[in-house]
Amino acid sequence: MAREDLLFYERGDVRDLLESLKEGLKQEVHRLDRDRILKVNGDELCKYLSSRYTIEAPILHDENKVAHPAEDIDIDVSGRFDYAVRREEGPCFVKGTSITIAVPF
Repeated sequence: MAREDLLFYERGDVRDLLESLKEGLKQEVHRLDRDRILKVNGDELCKYLSSRYTIEAPILHDENKVAHPAEDIDIDVSGRFDYAVRREEGPCFVKGTSITIAVPF
């Protein structure tokens, strides 16, 4: 699967995307001229702003999901406090299992 096929790939992670939209909305509202706000239909202004700063929720097609076979992997846990690894140099590996599930959207 190509990276651009991943959900929200082109816009960064979801939290950054939502923060960016929120900040853009704030800035646009602050730039609005007071007289324009008083003259414009409030519902129309809300529709306009909503259309610019709302994201469409993805539709997951779980009927087409694919579960790939589990595989044994080595996981680098160096620097993770929950493993109490005090090694300063080089990686520290533990055995783990990788499970990949793809759900088209």
